[in-house]
Formats: sequence, structure tokens, C-alpha cells
Amino acid sequence: MSASQVRDNFARPGSWEVQTSPDGLLHMGWTPIDAADGVQSAHFELHEGLLVAVRASLADPSLVVGDPHIELPELVRVLDLGAGDTADFTLIARNCPLHAAEVTALLAH
Repeated sequence: MSASQVRDNFARPGSWEVQTSPDGLLHMGWTPIDAADGVQSAHFELHEGLLVAVRASLADPSLVVGDPHIELPELVRVLDLGAGDTADFTLIARNCPLHAAEVTALLAH
């Protein structure tokens, strides 16, 4: 998924902030106009033009369906339940060299 596809498919009212980091990642941060829909913030990371990580802070963890920790050959998905009704959602591609250490740490849990 490209940066424009991320914006087009994440069609929620809010504002976007885009920046690049020295390691070549394109960071797309999204903040809602009103967090009442359950998503407090979302962060998308792209490497070489492709989406390689999604991180979101959720006020409504029920937005994520299924097991909280999923390991597939292509990705790792983790839903960390916080205090109260909040959760942090992480989805990372396993083949991204910039996220290799983080993937290894997630797989160790």
C-alpha cells in the first residue's frame, strides 16, 4: 500500500502530518477531529514506498477483531490492552529490515 492509498483508505475525519526519518522511513501521523469513534491516533510507516507498520491508540479495543497476538509469515499483529478501555495496536511487516529488531522482540513475547 502506498502513501496515497493509506490516506484514501483511512477515510476518517482528522489531520495528517508527514515526515521522513534519516533511516528512510516515511512517517504518516493521523490525529482525529473527534476521538469518539474509537481511534485516538494512528501512525503509518512506509519504507521504499510500501506500508510496513501501523500503530494506533484505540479508545475502543473492540475495533480489533480476533486474537490480540497474531504471528503470520508476513506480519506480526499485537493488541496491548492498557488501563481501562484503551489499547495500543501494532501491525508490522516481518520482511522490513528497519523493523527486524522490533519484530524479533514481539515474537519473543
